[in-house]
Amino acid sequence: MLICELHRGLFPPVIYVRPLTVAVQPIMLGQQRSCEYHSGVLVYGTNPKGSSLTSQSLEKREAWKRYLLIRQKAYKICMDEFHDVFGERLMLDALSESNVRDEVAGWGSGLDWHGLLSKTNNIKRPRNFDLGIFHVSEGRESAKLVGAAQGRVSKGHKALSHVRIDFLARKPTDNPFQGYITDIAVHCAAHYASLIDKKRVLLTNPSKNVQAFQHFMDVFEGKYREHDKNFPYDYFYLNLEG
Repeated sequence: MLICELHRGLFPPVIYVRPLTVAVQPIMLGQQRSCEYHSGVLVYGTNPKGSSLTSQSLEKREAWKRYLLIRQKAYKICMDEFHDVFGERLMLDALSESNVRDEVAGWGSGLDWHGLLSKTNNIKRPRNFDLGIFHVSEGRESAKLVGAAQGRVSKGHKALSHVRIDFLARKPTDNPFQGYITDIAVHCAAHYASLIDKKRVLLTNPSKNVQAFQHFMDVFEGKYREHDKNFPYDYFYLNLEG
């Protein structure tokens, strides 16, 4: 069971973006961007010189690339959605190994990001959702990571199929998007879910802090379930439209 620890600063005190309505058609992809995965975290590049891939490895590699491009499409849609609020200051992208090792792991979130990515990473499950939230001050080269999310994707396409956010963290200091991290992560996960024909977004094991919990109740319109024999943790859920 994955544990999600949500902290102060992940939720806005009074500011909300417009209600989420997702009506994006699932997509089929042709040519893919080349990429590799190291230590369970996605990074861009080419095959190591002299390496060989089995047919099964090639199949997995194609799946990695396919879902990477779908996530990138979700990032772009979400950035466009928040453009009126943040302009060009918001950039969304995949999490790299160095992001996790050098930044997210040191934010004091209380979450085992290294353990998470080694157990439920995109090598084993190419569909997994991951998100890096970056603040851009002067061009993309200046982008600084200020928020991160990661979660798994269910099988199938029935009414209860979902993309879930299991881990969520923010940079605790000097964070221009403080108060928006949760909104951005949920909206991006919803767009990704719609693109791969999933019907819901879940936020698992939310904090029971009164202020945080009430914010999540507002974001998810009161849609909350306690754990049961079929789902061993509490969660908020968002049903997607379209």
